[in-house]
Amino acid sequence: MTTTRFILPLLALSLLSSCASVSVKDERRNAQQPVQKPAKIYVADFSTEKGSFKAAGDAGKNLEAFRKKTAETLANNLVKGLDAHVAPTSRPRRARPAHEQCPRTAEERLAREW
Repeated sequence: MTTTRFILPLLALSLLSSCASVSVKDERRNAQQPVQKPAKIYVADFSTEKGSFKAAGDAGKNLEAFRKKTAETLANNLVKGLDAHVAPTSRPRRARPAHEQCPRTAEERLAREW
């Protein structure tokens, strides 16, 4: 009886944990693929306002300059990488930080200068 108590749960466990065969048929993509790369990519300035920075040495003495340099470096490196591997990339002359809202209506778009 003791062996039966031990063997039956092991047998049940082995039957329930066996491997099942899985196959995929008629694979389709529902999302449309982009037809072509974008003609131009524009990279806006990064905002460091809400970031928490700890800088040592000279950078720690002027934290605001360190924040600006960090944002500038991020944007420039992103432009280099995208320009080399994806599509022509640049930064607009008056790039707005990414946290600012984009215009929602046509009137707002016309009212703002980029």
